[in-house]
Amino acid sequence: MKRSSNGLSQSATLFKLAQVNGIAAFASAQVFQTGPLFVHPSSARAFFGIKRTAEEDMKQLVFNALAPKLPQQQWVYKRTGTFSDTNFDITDALLIAMYGRVQYFLNTWQADTDLYNSFCEHQGVDLSSLNKPALKDFHVNSRVKFSKHLEKVLRSLILVNSNASVNDSTQEKAVPDTSAIDQRTTA
Repeated sequence: MKRSSNGLSQSATLFKLAQVNGIAAFASAQVFQTGPLFVHPSSARAFFGIKRTAEEDMKQLVFNALAPKLPQQQWVYKRTGTFSDTNFDITDALLIAMYGRVQYFLNTWQADTDLYNSFCEHQGVDLSSLNKPALKDFHVNSRVKFSKHLEKVLRSLILVNSNASVNDSTQEKAVPDTSAIDQRTTA
């Protein structure tokens, strides 16, 4: 097993990170009185349509997609003046936070019976017939359609609001060109 500079192996490091993650999840559940939302980065990227080809670096794609939404961000540079990988962590964190916000609204809105009923009426669904056992599948399909509609609305709201805040900013900063960054090495 490969050892890092602090003497820990990769598996020991991953185990430590999992412990910290568990402690943070427990503490946040205690404070916020709700369970944490565990998000896989690929789910968040897929939701916002961030896809790559075989030769593209995913962290670079996320950075390119989200850096314009952070016009006030002071990007980090190494002592040598080169662009720091820390910046990729910042945009990764923003991606997960944006997706978490979407999931919160989706869950809240899906639990709103009045909103769902209004959606069904708008779609021409007879709500009185949804309680009949023969129409159970129709009801499930209506819920799925409702969820997809909410996702579409939220995706467009987040992208529109993010772009509006960038365009309305009076002190926009240029997003650094990171295309010439040397390949990041993984230890």
